[in-house]
Amino acid sequence: MEDENEEEMFYTVLDEDGLCEAVAQSVASVFDSENVQEVLTYVSRDQILNCVKEKCFGFDDGNMVINAKVYEDSVNDLAGMMQGKMLAKLAAEGFLESAWDDEVNDMVFWLADEGKPENEKKT
Repeated sequence: MEDENEEEMFYTVLDEDGLCEAVAQSVASVFDSENVQEVLTYVSRDQILNCVKEKCFGFDDGNMVINAKVYEDSVNDLAGMMQGKMLAKLAAEGFLESAWDDEVNDMVFWLADEGKPENEKKT
């Protein structure tokens, strides 16, 4: 269980490159991976920094001030962004079909050849 006082601790980010690396590693771990380079093909360093900056508590001498919740929320948002980009790529390449589902109020995806007669499936 997370220490309740951890969210009350604030950190001044002195090394933005180190923060980006740590966030990218955490995003990779969301996908049970250690491949930071793959994360960085979907989410840029600037996107990572902008995400954290939007959530930070402010700046101390030009450095972001964050806590564990800001970090965790940033990781979750970036993982969602990465997942969306991965799905869009698969749909653009023809592996997935997609549509808006009014009932669930969200995009839904399915395999492109699912439900097609065998003679109509892509080869």
